[in-house]
Amino acid sequence: MTVTIYRSTDVGAPALPASGNYNAANFYIELLKKCLVDGYESKPGAGWSVIYDDTTPGKRRAAFGNGNGCIEFITWRTQSLGILIWDSITTPGVGRLVDDSFSSVMSTGINGWKSAFNPAPGVASGNINLIHMPTVNSGQSANVAWTIFADDKSAWVLFHYPSSNGNSVISSMPSTSDAYHSQVFFGALKSPDLLRTQLGNFFILNGQRAAGTSTSPTSVSQSSWSLMCGLRTPSNTLPSVANASTFSWLIWGQSVSGNFIANPRSSVRLLLPIVVTYNGTDVDKPTSVPSANAHYAFATIPGIAEFSEFGNSNTSSYWIYCNQDRGASWNMQPYTVNTEDWMPWSATSTYLNLGITDAANWWA
Repeated sequence: MTVTIYRSTDVGAPALPASGNYNAANFYIELLKKCLVDGYESKPGAGWSVIYDDTTPGKRRAAFGNGNGCIEFITWRTQSLGILIWDSITTPGVGRLVDDSFSSVMSTGINGWKSAFNPAPGVASGNINLIHMPTVNSGQSANVAWTIFADDKSAWVLFHYPSSNGNSVISSMPSTSDAYHSQVFFGALKSPDLLRTQLGNFFILNGQRAAGTSTSPTSVSQSSWSLMCGLRTPSNTLPSVANASTFSWLIWGQSVSGNFIANPRSSVRLLLPIVVTYNGTDVDKPTSVPSANAHYAFATIPGIAEFSEFGNSNTSSYWIYCNQDRGASWNMQPYTVNTEDWMPWSATSTYLNLGITDAANWWA
């Protein structure tokens, strides 16, 4: 597995298109084809394949596969792209969204999804994942650069300010614009439940969607990630309205609603060491860092880890749910996690998501 970083500053990299209708959509598809499949100059393709590529002027559309599934891009009006994911495509559609009939535009295939709760081909009024690129042209080169991280299974496609732009200085990073910068992830997830090469381990993470009938598919969430859908659930079942399949992502420590993060059956567990910090008046810090934010991390406490961020009350503890699930009657009873024995422990009367182990690697 080799990850390649493709940049707009690379020698031979696809250049931004001239201003004009359909150029942005055509460029995005051509960029993905170059990076995922063909390669350019000294950068090889990431190892994906072309499922189909329709280069009809003004109606460019294509699909790319990685062996787990495929992603399809369909021109939407003049400067947007609808995005669908499939196990496989049987018959590619023809034309572009809105300006051609929905029935002709939609491809047919096996287990396709337009967005959460919206199987493909579905109906015209159903939401479709999309990106909108109104100003990705050579006239905006001072505002537009791109970076793609990709291997043979997954890809991050990131549009952002070039390094020469004032918005990309360290003090303001990361800085992106909804007018210029689309952000999309697609492909396989790294998961204990879904093998890296498994059919159906194929997801998309993007920022916006709209009904397939929308004549102006724009959104203020262009440069952020909020929407996620995939071809399989962690139980390796097909997502559907019947099982209300929803996927989400979060940054550890962000505010979350509900107790789902404490679910002891989760196959991914973040065992985070407990960090010791210092914040005296003589703390070593950059001058620009406010004193309130200048806690200097200098050690971890041997043998202890954090099992869940959420759970600051007796009704939302990781260990309470864990003990209930395994029928344990004593909440200090050790439990094996990832081949290591952990004893539930509480640092305070309210914070109940810590654990202590005698495993040597947590002590040395």
